[in-house]
Amino acid sequence: MTDNNGNNKELTPKQKIFLHEYLIDFNATRAYAKAYNREKDETSRQNGYQLLTNTYIKEQIKNELDERCSKLGITEDWILSNLKKVAVRCLTEQKAVTYYDKKLKVMVETGNYTFDSSGANRSLELLGKYRAMWKEYQKIELEESSNPLLDKLEGINKNENTDISADNTNN
Repeated sequence: MTDNNGNNKELTPKQKIFLHEYLIDFNATRAYAKAYNREKDETSRQNGYQLLTNTYIKEQIKNELDERCSKLGITEDWILSNLKKVAVRCLTEQKAVTYYDKKLKVMVETGNYTFDSSGANRSLELLGKYRAMWKEYQKIELEESSNPLLDKLEGINKNENTDISADNTNN
């Protein structure tokens, strides 16, 4: 069975093996090498990537992942809720740091508390990415500008003290 572009809608046996192997660890190079009995080399990397661009393989991967998530009850709300729980738990102060005082022969609190900053940062980062709080900006070069606002903005890049407000009066 083929589509309008002549692409085969049915996966070949080797493509099915590739799909199964890819879903184990999401490593297209390893999956291709396993499915096509090759070494993990540059050809396996390129061909594995090429298979991932196949519309029907992408569709099968999405379907398999959706099915897994459904079986496990993993929803967008579940993920966000648990990321929030991790962030809150990691930001909660833990027990005070203690050390053994040889003179007093007891454990003494230092007054410092610990928390898992890396776990908190990662959870908050993922939540921020979900909310699209951080965007990658690209510098766009303009050949000529006839826009006064753009001219002012360009001036700011050259001199940080440039005032772009319409009213330059001091209050």
